[in-house]
Amino acid sequence: MNPDLAMAYNNRGSAYEEEGQHDLAIADLSQAIKLDPALAVAYYNRGSVYEAQGQWEMAIKDFARVIELEPGYAVPYIERGYVYGRQGELELAVEDFTRAVELDPALVPAYRGRGKMYKVQGEWDLAIADFTKAIELDPDWAEDYKDRGYAYGQKEQLELAIADLSKAIALEPKMAVAYHNRGTIYITQGELELAAADLDKAIEMDPGFAMAYNSRAYVYAGAGRLDEAIADYTRAIELSDDYAVAYFDRAFVYGLRDQWDLAIADYSRVIELSPDEAVTYYNRGVAYATIGQAGPAIADLEKAAQLSADPDLTAAAQEWLGKLKGK
Repeated sequence: MNPDLAMAYNNRGSAYEEEGQHDLAIADLSQAIKLDPALAVAYYNRGSVYEAQGQWEMAIKDFARVIELEPGYAVPYIERGYVYGRQGELELAVEDFTRAVELDPALVPAYRGRGKMYKVQGEWDLAIADFTKAIELDPDWAEDYKDRGYAYGQKEQLELAIADLSKAIALEPKMAVAYHNRGTIYITQGELELAAADLDKAIEMDPGFAMAYNSRAYVYAGAGRLDEAIADYTRAIELSDDYAVAYFDRAFVYGLRDQWDLAIADYSRVIELSPDEAVTYYNRGVAYATIGQAGPAIADLEKAAQLSADPDLTAAAQEWLGKLKGK
């Protein structure tokens, strides 16, 4: 064991990490660990590099070693919690963030991270509680207001959502997602001009923001501006070829314009991406029926009735089937 030399390798590895030279960083940090197998900071730094590279299992292993060496240190629980979150292991992530809170109740990233996991889980009240605590401890971090605002929106507490998203924008005027999220709240409230202004701003801030184009297209469609709606849906699809909602919504607008072949093509793409959605089969079936293609229409409407858990959709499909089969 050579602690001084090990720390020198650790320090250089950390410098490589900051420069984004991950392979060199891992080489130095691994050498540091070889020289001093109990050097917790080297495991932590190497775990951070693995995390940046998306090597989740390697990162988890290193953060676990840090926890083994320094069980009272909260930060590696936070880092491992985020890795678990990226793997979709949300319960494990929550456990790690909770342990970090227990070890250091004033550690803002622990509340912030746990709140994000609760947000993904749809545990809106728990998410709001954690983001509120994070805001109490660090009132100038825009993302916490953005995330709490989103949770309020999901709970249909729209004025609270708008207040939080407006605060996020005040703190971080270039936060495109905050403009987008506030714009969607305005859509829910029927404030389409305010919605359009926010969505314009989101796109200005981030021209590659596919969801913002899709949301603005919805506003255009609601205002009868169908050409502009289709243009925005198309741009969203160009930016994200697997964006099923954009295909679905564009198909609906094509239907409004009696462009049924284009609508059918978009519904078919949605089915490729999400093959178990009854409403897509129903809409494509109606499109086929409208242009007189009874065979494909019947097949789609029967599939819609089979998949549907919505009594109204099932009844509508059965009504169409009765007409098509002459019953």
